[in-house]
Amino acid sequence: MFFDTPAKGVVDVAITLAAVCLFDAYFAQAMFGVVVVVLGSADGLFGLGSAMLVVAVCSEE
Repeated sequence: MFFDTPAKGVVDVAITLAAVCLFDAYFAQAMFGVVVVVLGSADGLFGLGSAMLVVAVCSEE
């Protein structure tokens, strides 16, 4: 995998939040946005340690 265990957990949370936003958008006709910001070097992306900040934003119209 491209992510180490802690980072994989963060990615899993981001996917879950995105799914909730999509579910809400389908039934409530809401706009959704998911912003994923990766803090770290290219090495971090390949499981050598990275700090990830995942922000999921759901905004209804």
